[in-house]
Amino acid sequence: MIASGQWLAAKAGEAGNTSGTSNSGYPSWCSRSGFFVFLAGLGFWLLSHPYWGIWHDARVYTLMAVRWIDPEPFLRDPWFMFGSQDSFSLFSPLYGSAIKFFGVNAAAKWGSFLAGLSFVLASWFLSRALPLGRRRDLVFLILVSVQLVYCINDYSLTDAFRVSESFITSRQFAVSLGMLGVAAAMVDRPVFAAFWLTLSLALHPLMGLWAVEPRFLSLHASTFARLLRWWCLVQP
Repeated sequence: MIASGQWLAAKAGEAGNTSGTSNSGYPSWCSRSGFFVFLAGLGFWLLSHPYWGIWHDARVYTLMAVRWIDPEPFLRDPWFMFGSQDSFSLFSPLYGSAIKFFGVNAAAKWGSFLAGLSFVLASWFLSRALPLGRRRDLVFLILVSVQLVYCINDYSLTDAFRVSESFITSRQFAVSLGMLGVAAAMVDRPVFAAFWLTLSLALHPLMGLWAVEPRFLSLHASTFARLLRWWCLVQP
């Protein structure tokens, strides 16, 4: 009887919980309505990010991946003679392996789709981690459907750098992994946060810094606060 009462109380608590969080205080990641919202977000991303082909910086990343496959033709190329950004990323080995198995066009196309899917997933988990109640769905839909520009190249929106791009680069993977790291940190999962943030830095160190820096500063801010309290205690 006691067990039945506890079970009913738990069910009543779940029924009365409309904030989108579990009874433990963490966000409810999956639900029937959430599944349809996620599918709608994926559809919005596909509509607002048509595939552009091997264009813009996709040409640079494809060249570096091809060079990873066969470096000999590029030995005298000025771009690679004295080192390049490729030396600081794991993206070229991954992209190059895909090119070896599937060919350039297929690897670029499906790699771009996987990058977009990773961004949609990261946007979903990040929005679930925000303490916004039902408005989290709106935040998610905005993230996946709006073209967020962070740098305009040559004063042209056509050449602008976007958070979510329509061609293959390591930037979008790094941004998505950084978003997952931030989401994990927000729900107090430091191991997962460190894992995702490390992967983000491994793919694109500069794009990974946006997520690592706030976490680093917050950790050092708490350390500084503890040192300040200790200093106040030891003062006569």
